[in-house]
Amino acid sequence: MIDSLDKQFKEACEFGLKLNQKSEEAITAPLHKPFSDETGRVLEVKCPACDAVYAVEFSRIYRTPRSFEGLRDQLQLRLEEDHSRNRKHRLVIHPCAGTMRPAKAGE
Repeated sequence: MIDSLDKQFKEACEFGLKLNQKSEEAITAPLHKPFSDETGRVLEVKCPACDAVYAVEFSRIYRTPRSFEGLRDQLQLRLEEDHSRNRKHRLVIHPCAGTMRPAKAGE
């Protein structure tokens, strides 16, 4: 759910947030935290078919039992699906919604 007045993503689930958004359409997720490496650098997911780049975010409160790698793989499937269906990428993408495969144990 995105609050249309302040353009904030407020669901507790994991999702992909498009990086380098245009300021007039930008969506933020103050209740979420992106996956990052040991130095604090945000781990990015790049669309294999275009230059779109996403960060995989999770709830600061509820955290996530799923791995970055599992969510990354599912997000990449969603990005590929957008291209195969001639859809524009959204600013917020739920990696495990839609036609994606169920998560394997440990993802």
